[in-house]
Order: sequence, then C-alpha cells, then structure tokens
Amino acid sequence: MAGALLLCASSQAATLFTDDFGSGTTPAPLNGATTGSGIFSGAWGVQGNNVTIPGYNIVSTNPLAGAGGNYAIGGSSYVGSQRGLSTAAAIALDPTVENGNGRIGGSTLIFSGVVRKDIAGQNLLLALGNGFNDGGTLGVANTGIGFGDANGDGFIDLFSRNTVVNSNISFALGTSYMLSVEAVYTTGTAALLTLSVDGVVTTATINSTDATFNQLGYKGGNSSNRSSIDNLSLTSIPEPSSVALGLLGTLGLLHFRRRR
Repeated sequence: MAGALLLCASSQAATLFTDDFGSGTTPAPLNGATTGSGIFSGAWGVQGNNVTIPGYNIVSTNPLAGAGGNYAIGGSSYVGSQRGLSTAAAIALDPTVENGNGRIGGSTLIFSGVVRKDIAGQNLLLALGNGFNDGGTLGVANTGIGFGDANGDGFIDLFSRNTVVNSNISFALGTSYMLSVEAVYTTGTAALLTLSVDGVVTTATINSTDATFNQLGYKGGNSSNRSSIDNLSLTSIPEPSSVALGLLGTLGLLHFRRRR
C-alpha cells in the first residue's frame, strides 16, 4: 500500500526547477552561473555583480552530506544573490503558476534544498519571493516561501512576509540538513506553509496571506564561508495532498541518506 501511495504522489508531481550547481571548474563566482534546469529566466546574480573569491561562489572542496559534487557558498559583506524565474516556462510545465508569480489556488508546491551552516552567527535565507532586485533587498519581508536561520540565532526557521516561526531545531555547525516547505495554496495568494527537516514534518507552520514569488534567493551571511547550499528544487503537485510533504520528504531523505 505504501508503494502505491508513493507511486501516486510521484506520478502527479511536476518538477519546476532543480539546481545542483553543475560540474564545472571550481572555485567560480556564483554571479553569472547558469547551473540547474527548469523555470530559470537567466543566470544567478549577486548584488553589485560581486565576483569575490571567497564570497558567493560555487565550490567542491567540502560537499554537503547526501548531495555531493559542486555546491554554493555565501556570503560576502551583507550582499545577497538571486535568480529570476520564467513565467512562460512555468506555465508550460504547470498552469498553476501564473502572472509572474507562483500560485495560487488549488495547487501544492514543495520547495526544498540541502543546507549547512559552517560558521556560527549571521542569518541564512533560502527563499522564493519578489522584489529581491539583484539580491541586495532579499529579506523576510519580501519572501513568500522561505527557510533557514532568519535571525542568525542558530535555529531552523520557516518564514513568509515578516512572519518567522522557529522550529525549535537548532543548526549543528557543519551538519547538512534537507529542508522542505510544503505550500498548499487555498484561495488567491494564500497558502498554508509547513516545514519539514530531514523528511520529518515539524510543528512550524504559517498561514501566509501572500506566498507568491518570481525569484529564488540565497543570503548566506556577512562574510565568506558562512553557509553552504545544494540540490535546490521546486516541485508542483496539482492536486493538494495532506501526505505530499511526508511522501516527498521520505523519498528525498532516502536519497539523502543513501548518498551520505
């Protein structure tokens, strides 16, 4: 029966984007990188076209557990990074993504990534939102769906539009975590957000009134080598399912553990 449920969940899913930061020569600036596939409208951009090494870079020296290969690191002088999402490509993959924003009524999205805090202090934001500009204005206020360490206090958080919910699970430095947010869209731009850590659904939830987005953003701290990210993905499940996050989380965790 479990196998049938897993098959059902996976058969409904459509992958909107993935980014594992490629297999190119490292270290390399994140700014200008065109890694990954899916609904990206262009390259990664770092505030001020920053190409400092070390800074926001693609590296391969210490891969995240369960991921492997190249990955991205941040940050640098309080700057941020972002990547635009293509509306036309999104609609071609899934008509529930409309009007330049992720949507919106009767669909479920799963946003996930493997993250690691490498140095204590400073925040870590991995977010879908709008108004990030070149990454310099990325923050909780303009995030529709986000996870990380919003306040730099060492805890894994869920956040959306100035609302931050602490999962009460702390980041252990140097440890990789697979974080996922299930966004179940109800009416208009509203969605119920639920955070999962390593395939386990937490009590961190937000009833967001605006879970729209047209950008992917990463903010990694105010100096180099603060944090690392890998295996970013966005998946759409046209029919909302209360078990979607658990099923996809379990699949991801099995893959995560298999590669550790």
